[in-house]
Amino acid sequence: MAAGLSARGRAPSDRRARRLQARRPRDGLTRNPASAELVDRPTVRYSGEFVTFDADELAALARAAHDEQDAALYLAAAMTGLR
Repeated sequence: MAAGLSARGRAPSDRRARRLQARRPRDGLTRNPASAELVDRPTVRYSGEFVTFDADELAALARAAHDEQDAALYLAAAMTGLR
């Protein structure tokens, strides 16, 4: 499922799989195939650096949006710090 992703990219998939499998015992599984005992967790290193768009790049993104609603969504996300 997470092949080809970085460790940071795989972590959400791994967490989601563990949460889903935690609910499976009632369905007949006796152990969690995504448990920490069976799966090596990826090492995630945070550099603390963020790559952000400048005003010109953000304007270009809005212009390239599919429609006006998508452009507004991109601008709102960028201006409010959403990712």
